[in-house]
Amino acid sequence: MLLRDNKPTIPFPNMWDFPGGVVEAGETPRQAVRREMNEELGIKLNGFKFLKAYNWPEKDEYIFHKKIDLNPAEIHLCEGQKIQYFRAEKSY
Repeated sequence: MLLRDNKPTIPFPNMWDFPGGVVEAGETPRQAVRREMNEELGIKLNGFKFLKAYNWPEKDEYIFHKKIDLNPAEIHLCEGQKIQYFRAEKSY
């Protein structure tokens, strides 16, 4: 997960979140996920799978998945404070 920047001007500052972002005008959700992963993590993402779309009154959300074995210490973050793995069975 990604620890968001601690800027009061962004939504949910200083909180853990999944990397992602907004689909820009003229962009498909697949193009957006590639761009966002490159912008936030410096990763050239290919071969990911579409999982689900949520259509909320205020926005649409698209969930994609790809299993990647990354070393957080080797990721050059362009956005956010920190990237970290969490165990699903551990309570935080």
